Amino acid sequence: MSDPSSSTEMTLLEHLQELRRRLLICLLALGCSFILGFFVHRRIFFLLLYPVRHLGVELIVLSPTEKISVLLKTILISSVVLSSPIILHQVWSFTVPALTHSEKRYLKWSFFFSIILFLAGTVFAFFLTPWGLKFLLELIPEVRNMISLNSYLSFLLTLILAFGLVFQFPLIAVFLTKINLITYRTLQKKRKHAILGIFILAAILTPTVDPLTLTLLALPLIALYEISIWTSWLMSKKSSREKD
Repeated sequence: MSDPSSSTEMTLLEHLQELRRRLLICLLALGCSFILGFFVHRRIFFLLLYPVRHLGVELIVLSPTEKISVLLKTILISSVVLSSPIILHQVWSFTVPALTHSEKRYLKWSFFFSIILFLAGTVFAFFLTPWGLKFLLELIPEVRNMISLNSYLSFLLTLILAFGLVFQFPLIAVFLTKINLITYRTLQKKRKHAILGIFILAAILTPTVDPLTLTLLALPLIALYEISIWTSWLMSKKSSREKD
């Protein structure tokens, strides 16, 4: 499997040996990234605390082991992020020989755009977090705000992961169009409902009812929906040409 151009088929044992080699490379990359994360964990924490730094919130620990638990969790997550290019490359190298030329091209571009969209979603969520936190913490002004370090980190990472996945919607639209579950016309018909839902979500997440703030938050999500319609249309046109 290490040589895609080889005309001889690999035996089951050779496949397992190749898989073992790829897994060892992934584990080695993850281990090296974990060590690197340990040495730069202060900088990682400085970055993760950015959304809460100017909100006047006191971060606390509720148990003697919470700091070490958060530290290990942060280093582990950062090591996965740092080693992900190598891991993805190993997954690609292992699976690509079994694919056809068109499947290789489709999967390659899907990988590329999935990473771009996920990064865009995480950046968007990271800068959205201060607004969301401010809104939640100001619901009852009389109560003093203290958040445990573990709760804050879980909230931040959940929000980042959620928006990273939401930003995959254009790719999901392409896939669903490819298997004929939806069409671009379906997305066009639901546009008004989608925009209404996006503005409701923006109103919940923003601390004020300022129209400019609502619009700035809603516009990227609306653009994402429009991109989904466009990509679905392109996929429909491509499928029509292939049938002709």
